[in-house]
Amino acid sequence: MSTGNFHIKVGKSLLKTAQARGADDKVAADMEGLQNLLKDKNLKSLLQMVSYLSEEDAQKVLHATFHGKINELTLKLLVLLANQKALKYIGKIAEVYRRNYHAAKGIKEITIRTARQFSPQEQLAFVEKLSAKKKNVTVKFETDASLVAGAQVYEDSYLTDYSVKNYLETLQKHLLSHQL
Repeated sequence: MSTGNFHIKVGKSLLKTAQARGADDKVAADMEGLQNLLKDKNLKSLLQMVSYLSEEDAQKVLHATFHGKINELTLKLLVLLANQKALKYIGKIAEVYRRNYHAAKGIKEITIRTARQFSPQEQLAFVEKLSAKKKNVTVKFETDASLVAGAQVYEDSYLTDYSVKNYLETLQKHLLSHQL
């Protein structure tokens, strides 16, 4: 199987099918949930092992694990991926689905990367300030200890860097360029 654009094609096809069935919102929630679940090593391991089962057994395991918890379309996707030994792409497919879903809904995506993890209260306060300025926005928080302090804000492929790491690098360049 060619894997070059596999996740992109599947993610876009999933969105078209979900939109046609009026299930795009539910599948979006499923995809986000699956991405979060993939952070759990036990579930990730289960999904990897399912790929080694026969098609019938893989389908039974996936139905037993997810039936009633996710949309039937999402479950069918998992079974299809298991049958093609491609469950390892579910995270990438979910990412493609999310990006295209947000684009179709006109939702602006903003990613905030900080040196330490924000508490839920800090995240909520940040989102409230952003949503007061921008409507129809979704915010994703990430951590990167190498930033030392401060934050980086990604929006529309643009980076605004308020990190101490960036400040120190800029200061270093400035000092080195002004040496005698």
